[in-house]
Amino acid sequence: MSLPIKSGYNALVRASRSVLPKYFRKDEVDRILEICEKKGEENMALLVDFLWKTGVRVSELIRVRFSDIDPKAKTLRVVTLKKSRRKGPGRKPAYQAERVIPIPDDLLHRIAFRRIETQAKENDLIFSFSRTTAYNKVKAACALTGITDERAHPHTF
Repeated sequence: MSLPIKSGYNALVRASRSVLPKYFRKDEVDRILEICEKKGEENMALLVDFLWKTGVRVSELIRVRFSDIDPKAKTLRVVTLKKSRRKGPGRKPAYQAERVIPIPDDLLHRIAFRRIETQAKENDLIFSFSRTTAYNKVKAACALTGITDERAHPHTF
């Protein structure tokens, strides 16, 4: 069977030798969450679960407020911080776009529990720490389960 590629054999060989990025599997994330909960690290568990189930960037995560959650619609409103890179005539100025992300019930319950536990107000941040702290917490959560490879990073969830 031949592939309909006109670029030639060398292009195909280069493409097949590229390394695919490594991400966590569901069973690995479940193990991280389970161990964090057993060790009493509910904040780490919430952080990992939030990253896994929403796909937000760390810079977006640390800006999410309880008011950004709509429990009835089961959604999260996230302000995207990436700016438009369009150039040339008719270019629109950079702006902050919003996107709406569905949230599963178990994550909604975890967020609601956190709000009750911390007695947070509606406009308070869900995660009140820096970007660097988020990276360190993810690394620590992975280390609890023995994962110390390059995947111990927020962008792999």
